[in-house]
Amino acid sequence: MSWATVFAARLRGLFEHKRLERELDEEVRFHLEMQIEDNLKAGMNSAEARYAAMRSFGGLERMKETYRERRTFALVETTAQDLRYAVRTLRKSPGFTMTAVAVLALAIGANTAIFSVLNAVLLRPLPYRSPEQLAMLWTEDLTQKLREGRSALWDVEQWRSQSQSFADMATFDTVSTMLTGVDGVEQIVGASMSPNLLPLLGVRPVLGRGFSTEEAEQRQRLVLISHRFWQARFGGSHDALGATLVLNGFPCQIIGILPADFQIARLDADVWEPHPSRRTVRGAETWFVVGRLRPTVTFDQVQAEMSAVARRLNDQLPAAERSQGIGVVPLSLYVVGPQSRLALWMLGGAVFCVFLIAAANVTSLSLARSTARAREMAVRAALGANAGRIVRQLLTESVVLAAVSGLIGTLLAFA
Repeated sequence: MSWATVFAARLRGLFEHKRLERELDEEVRFHLEMQIEDNLKAGMNSAEARYAAMRSFGGLERMKETYRERRTFALVETTAQDLRYAVRTLRKSPGFTMTAVAVLALAIGANTAIFSVLNAVLLRPLPYRSPEQLAMLWTEDLTQKLREGRSALWDVEQWRSQSQSFADMATFDTVSTMLTGVDGVEQIVGASMSPNLLPLLGVRPVLGRGFSTEEAEQRQRLVLISHRFWQARFGGSHDALGATLVLNGFPCQIIGILPADFQIARLDADVWEPHPSRRTVRGAETWFVVGRLRPTVTFDQVQAEMSAVARRLNDQLPAAERSQGIGVVPLSLYVVGPQSRLALWMLGGAVFCVFLIAAANVTSLSLARSTARAREMAVRAALGANAGRIVRQLLTESVVLAAVSGLIGTLLAFA
């Protein structure tokens, strides 16, 4: 018999289980009756004939089990049997089942919710090209130990010209913006960016284009709008391109739509306008600065170089002002500060400990329940079930319990 024939026969056995069981019962009964008849002819009485026939078969259930293993995929069939038995057993113990499911579901739900936050905030890479090469920079006041500040455009121009570790630097900042529409005047979230910000991040508008250097230098009244603003104000229509918004009393033309997930350093603006990136005078320190490291350059190397740049720039300042430094940190660490990161990891660890406690409690309940089921296990062993099959049955019950709890916990987490 070829392997294909055997495979087809076993596959058929999975879908014709009841019919094959009836045929097996009839065949066993036929052979048993034939053996009893032979024993009667040999001079035995009816009781002796039946007992001898049963002994000659070596146990009907074991013989049937051997036959089932040959006619179908034994693992699939026994797994299905274990699942059905597990469901029936758990239904017969509603108190245990509901308690275990409730405890595990709450623990799994809490862990799922916290992991979703950790994944979104800490683990998932930022939506930019090679985000590990992006850094935030700022001017530090070494005497006051002020960190994560802002910088002047003149300083950024000096950093860009004197640094060999950065491929480019871009600037951005919030802008107070009033939108005039048919319903009156309202305040929206506005921001300003240097024209090289989007290319530096590796971000392209989903519609339209970004700013050019010439447009920024000429201070043309052009804007990019966020995906959220586009959907809310224009219903996602392509007619938004070229439309005019009256911002702070001036008409501004929309030239592009930013991606839905675009934001930078916790700034999620509705509209963005261009600003020149070069200054010949120092000016105010009001700008956020983001830079892209060159490939193979490490943050330790960058910090060492920028510290040297800061010392050279300090030498050009009056003695009373020679206290400026340059801070550099990966953009991912800037977006979520060290204290927030520590708090999130501690919260995740605490919730995971709650999950371990819940699992330990359910394990204790299961052990107590298994003690009460000792007689049931003994009966199953007497009927021919080996230790491996009994263990697999108990594991199947645990899997069913965990699956139901996991499903409910996941629904709770995203409810």
